[in-house]
Formats: sequence, C-alpha cells, structure tokens
Amino acid sequence: MRIRTLRTVVLAALTLSFLLPAMASARGRHGHDDRNRQGGHARYADRGFITVTNDNFTELQVLVDRKVVGTVGPQRTAKFGPFEEGRHRVKVRYICDRLRFPVLKERVEIDGRHPVRLRAPLMDAAIVNLDNAWVEPMVVTLNGRTIDRVPANSKKLVKIPNAFGTLQFVTPQGAVAARQSIRLDGLEKGSLTLIPPAQGTVSITNPSRSHTLDVLCARGRVIATVPPASTRRLSQKAGYVALTAAYRGESIDKASVLASPWDRSQWVIDLPDFAPLAVRNPNPFAVDVYAGGQLLGRIEGRDRAYFTEVPVGWTQIEVLGGRRGRTVASLSVEVDPLSGGLLSVPRLATNDGRGSYTTECERTSGSSYSSSRETRRYASRRW
Repeated sequence: MRIRTLRTVVLAALTLSFLLPAMASARGRHGHDDRNRQGGHARYADRGFITVTNDNFTELQVLVDRKVVGTVGPQRTAKFGPFEEGRHRVKVRYICDRLRFPVLKERVEIDGRHPVRLRAPLMDAAIVNLDNAWVEPMVVTLNGRTIDRVPANSKKLVKIPNAFGTLQFVTPQGAVAARQSIRLDGLEKGSLTLIPPAQGTVSITNPSRSHTLDVLCARGRVIATVPPASTRRLSQKAGYVALTAAYRGESIDKASVLASPWDRSQWVIDLPDFAPLAVRNPNPFAVDVYAGGQLLGRIEGRDRAYFTEVPVGWTQIEVLGGRRGRTVASLSVEVDPLSGGLLSVPRLATNDGRGSYTTECERTSGSSYSSSRETRRYASRRW
C-alpha cells in the first residue's frame, strides 16, 4: 500500500515537472498578447475626434491641416477622425465650381479623452446665382448699392451679405432691367435672371439738311425712310442689329446698332467727309484747280472735270490759268456730303493786247473774283 502511494506521488511529481514549464511558457505568451493589446489601446487613446456643427442652410466642406476630410450637411453635425493628439488647424468653408470662401478657421488641441467640438456660425449672407442673358454687361445692386457686375451673356455666383431688400440688374445707362425682392441668410440660395424681351427700339437720325435717306436691314431690304434733318424710331429684334444707310441706292454708312428694350439707343448716320465736285471751264485755255491749297487737277479749255476727294462744306477754290499761270478766279463753293458740288470757272472777256487774259470781274474791279452768290448761280446751271 505504501509502495503504491509512493509510486503515485512520484508520478504526480513527474507530471508536474512537465506541466509547470508549459504553463509558464503559455503564461508568458498570454502576457505578451495582453501587453500588446494594452499597448494598442494606449496608441488608440493617443488619437481623438473633431465634431463640426453647421448652422447654415447649405453643405460645408471640412479641412484638417489643409486636407479635405469630409462635409457637414445643412443644419447637421458630423464627426471626423481619429486624428493624432496635438495641435491642428481646422477650416470649414463653402465651396462650389465658381465660388469658395471660409466660414470658420480654428486652431484646436486634440486629446484622446474628449472630442473637439466646433460650430460653423450662421452667416448673415446669401448665395445668389446671377444670370445675364443680355448683350451688355449688367450692374447688380441691392437697395441701390452696387455689389457686383455680370458680363454680357454670362452667369455668376456671388455671396451677398445682408441679403434683404430689392436686388436689381441695371443697364450701363442706368435703366432697371430686372428686379427681385430677397430675404436670405445662413447661405441660403437665391437667383436673379434677366431674360430680355423679344423687341427693342433704336432711334435713327439723318443729319443731312437736303436729302432723304433709306435705312436697310442686314438682308438689304429698306425698313425705313428718314427725311432730311429728322429722326425715326424703329422697332427691331432686341440686341445688336446690322443697319445700312443709303442715298439713291448707294451705301453711305453702316453700323451695328443696339436695339434696347430699356434704354434710349440712337444712331446718328455718319455722312461722308469728302464728296465729288464738278467743275466746268468755258475758257479756251487750260486751268489748274486748287481746293484749300491742294491741287485737284487740270481742266482743258472748254472742258469739264469731276474731282472726287473734295472736303465737304464751304471750300475755297482757286483757278489758275492763262499764259502766265495767274489766278483766274478765287471762289467759295459748298460741297454737299451726298450730292457734292458744281462750279463753273468765270468766262474770259477779251485779250487785253499785252499777251494776257482778263476776266469780266478783273476788268470791272481789278481784283480776284470771289462771290458765293455767283458760285451758286454757276452751280445751278445745267451743262
């Protein structure tokens, strides 16, 4: 019995000798895992979160240390992280394809025990889409105060502070083209759209005192007749229209004219600066014709000439001829921008016996001939 007990004790001792190292080894392994697990929790505890509350009525973008980490919806709260403990820079901004600006900028201290809580304040401003479908740039005003400018045929997204009152599109000449009442804050979105009417008007002035002018459209069709020294108001398709002013079928001026539904648009037809002058020489010798000191050309005896580049208005004409090239006449003639002018050189009377010729005027007064009355008389004669 004693031997059996001793044998049992020996077997138990041997068993324990094998089991104890294995348990120690297992305990060592489990202890290492626990320490690793605890170390992992320690590292996780070194990180923290940021929550952002957006009081505005539009989505905002959140950046941490200049990196986009997400968005926070309108009147919502969002949580971002985890981030390493320490100091960080946080920016909350409005952003879209054509507009961006900051709503909140903060430097925060992050720890693993408590999240950082930020609030994007309610902005006293609105986001307004401005749509200008007109051919001219538009000034944007709020309650009479200029806040922006929208180019022709374009759209623009703008932030408008204190967006309460009357928003208007104003033409370059000061006419109100569109208006809308707004009452927006918290970056609420609104719009102001300018859709021009189909028709506009343009006034056309004919500065000629003597001649009626025709106005032609881009297709060459006569759309109006403007009497001398008068103005006609036409209705045309709104926008720029191509018009031509013509006299007796000949084009004298072209312009791209604005037919505006709001402003007074006017086209004063530009008459030519130079026009033709017809000159007749009834004398048997050739004469040279000068206008304003510039030679126009020579006319042979008992002939006529047609000079095209003569300044319009009253022009001083000098005629030189005879054997010694002396002045035969000095005349003032009115050259009309459209019909031009007509002039006849005074006729010689007789040979004076000394090898030279004199005009009727020189024989009677001994001076050069100058008379607008005579000019008109000669110009009125038919050749």
